[in-house]
Amino acid sequence: PTFVHANPRPAEPPAPGGSVTVASFNVLNYFNGDGQGGGFPTARGAESLSEFDRQRDKIIPAIVGLGADVIGLMEIENDEGTYQAIQDLVNGLNALEGAGTYDFINTGIIGTDEIRVAMIYRPARVTPVGTYAILDNDVDPDYQEDYNRPALAQTFDQDSTGERFTVVVNHLKSKGSACPDDPDLDDGQGNCNQTRTTAMEVELNWLATDPTDSGDSDFLIIGDLNAYAKEDPIVVAENGGYTNLVNQFNGLYAYSYVYMGQSGYLDHALASASLVSQVANVAHWHINSDEPRALDYNEEGKSAGQLVSLYNTDAYRSSDHDPVVIGLYPFDFGDLAIGYGTAWHGGNGALRLGTGWTADPTFGLDTDNATDDGVTMEPSTVWEEGSTVRIYAQVTGGSGYLAGWFDWNNDGDFAGVLEKSVAEDVNEGPNTIDFVIPPDAGYIPAGREVRVRFRLYPSEPGTLETEMPIGGASSGEVEDSVWTPPGPTAVKLLSFTARPAASGTLLAWETASEHDNAGFNLYRSTTLHDRGVRLNELLIPSDLPGGDQGAAYDFLDTTVLPGVTYYYTLEDVDLSGRRTAHGPVTITLWRAYLPVVGR
Repeated sequence: PTFVHANPRPAEPPAPGGSVTVASFNVLNYFNGDGQGGGFPTARGAESLSEFDRQRDKIIPAIVGLGADVIGLMEIENDEGTYQAIQDLVNGLNALEGAGTYDFINTGIIGTDEIRVAMIYRPARVTPVGTYAILDNDVDPDYQEDYNRPALAQTFDQDSTGERFTVVVNHLKSKGSACPDDPDLDDGQGNCNQTRTTAMEVELNWLATDPTDSGDSDFLIIGDLNAYAKEDPIVVAENGGYTNLVNQFNGLYAYSYVYMGQSGYLDHALASASLVSQVANVAHWHINSDEPRALDYNEEGKSAGQLVSLYNTDAYRSSDHDPVVIGLYPFDFGDLAIGYGTAWHGGNGALRLGTGWTADPTFGLDTDNATDDGVTMEPSTVWEEGSTVRIYAQVTGGSGYLAGWFDWNNDGDFAGVLEKSVAEDVNEGPNTIDFVIPPDAGYIPAGREVRVRFRLYPSEPGTLETEMPIGGASSGEVEDSVWTPPGPTAVKLLSFTARPAASGTLLAWETASEHDNAGFNLYRSTTLHDRGVRLNELLIPSDLPGGDQGAAYDFLDTTVLPGVTYYYTLEDVDLSGRRTAHGPVTITLWRAYLPVVGR
């Protein structure tokens, strides 16, 4: 028979988008004994050092594979000190990814349960702000920390943009055992539904007080809430102004857990009202719920052969819950090197330049996004100081305000006084913009790259944002490009003439300037559209190579015949070998050297 994989293993989590990634992961009772190789069996986790090593070697690649900047953990050992489980986990992550890649919020023991929630993060991407906050019975006795693990809140700033958000990690009471006066009511919600529901009510009230003093309303509730999408705790959160992001992005059939053949999701991401519009994507990474239990780290009930054949040091069946991954703050970043400064725009591209909008994970690529297609230059216009040049801007999603910077002096930044050269109101659709290259922009030789940055801002009355080459904007787009405009010729020619002389034709020319000019060639032909033969054996050298001054030159052609019309072409050759033709000029010499001269 032929088997078709209808549900293949996902090699990596769905792309979260955004510039910050948050994840939630139940790590299935990660207990490391005494942290020094002993202390097994543990209260809830591995029964031996061998089992723990097998568990650890699956959990670590799973967390690394998430690629998240902040990870909320559930079911990690509730201990403290040098050898605590969270420290062991972070040590393992850093051994794989490099010292200092991950760190953790060091809360010590939280509550009275054997397990707790925890939080790890990547310091190169986010920075904790202030101290963490704990929701337990000391805050409100109705939380019932004997059943619900205390919640952990921590505020972070995104290092690249300063965006501030607070992550709240939860692990509410399971359905498996009853709570006092809160039994299974046979309504499909299992044991302790009211305990979980009350805990969510308490949490919403707590978050309304801004417990970490963040000064920001962007809150993300994550964790194993032990409640499915339509159960009371989730309904309470939704009625309290939070959005069920898993439902919003994945619909009714999302799942993260399989119990007795039925699938659903207990692992949630709930966003406050101000954060919802700044979420790029949410998805579960199905590395556990679809996998058979036989593939986990446990050794009991397996033969010596099965301990080998059923086990791999990979993310699959590292736990019984699938992690959930959330992409926040989708920004289009500028792509030029860091010296040009960081610019970013949010808004998911509703207002943008051109057809596309890219949510970048970072900045400073010194290249173009494929979607940086909104501003183009007129290819036929020569770019030189003082000249008027033309660009075209295609705007999608409404009218706006376009600002543009050019690194005229090629010094790796936009700090020059006149490097902001475009500042125009633009309409939806195509726009044509003419501007003058500043007189002190310097010489722009053909082939020289010019780095440019365009930023599109909204244009509603009174809301124009201060246009700067760096910093953030709530909507619009930044397009960075490396352009190679058509530069001026090496020579600015004032005159080129042909006149009779005693022994032939005297060719004379005068230049106004000679940037990067190596010299000249002269050509003669008897037909208008044919350059003909070169008259000079060697290049006629420039008197002022690279100079801003001009010079005068002449050349005597002694091989002419009377009565014949000649066409002369002057060619300048710059230092890179580029050639530019001038002319032709014409002359006919008679025996008495009475000329008929034409231009």
